[in-house]
Amino acid sequence: MPEITALLRQEHDEALTLADRLCQEEDDAKARREIFHQLKEALILHSRAEEVAVYEALKDCKDDEEAVKMGHEGYVEHALVDYLFEKLTRSSATTSPSWSAHAMVLKELLEHHVEEEQGEAFDLLNKHFDAPEREKMAEAFLAAKETAAAGKTPRSAA
Repeated sequence: MPEITALLRQEHDEALTLADRLCQEEDDAKARREIFHQLKEALILHSRAEEVAVYEALKDCKDDEEAVKMGHEGYVEHALVDYLFEKLTRSSATTSPSWSAHAMVLKELLEHHVEEEQGEAFDLLNKHFDAPEREKMAEAFLAAKETAAAGKTPRSAA
């Protein structure tokens, strides 16, 4: 089992690739909608699992204010992504300037989130959890993804 950071890095790369494709595909509404649905499905499952396996663990590091803050911040950024997904889902005009603007902001938010997480959050995970604990986090992450995919996990609260 890979450690949680390796698993998250792989999923982050996949999400960023889809977000890039989403913003580049401006003229074909059908293709853009398909890319959007792939990105949304992948990120919703990723986000719910990350909240359970990573952000809660960071919030439990009571002796490290930075870790606790990072756990809370992750929830906030995920909520912003959820909001943008809802805005984009409600609009059928996938080639409109407004839709494109929302998609671009989504991509930029994802880029910021991934950069911060793979820097600061990964450093905190490495600081507070040893390799076997990070492997268990990966197991918990995958289990939470399966649970979320089955529709059994409501959105966690910050």
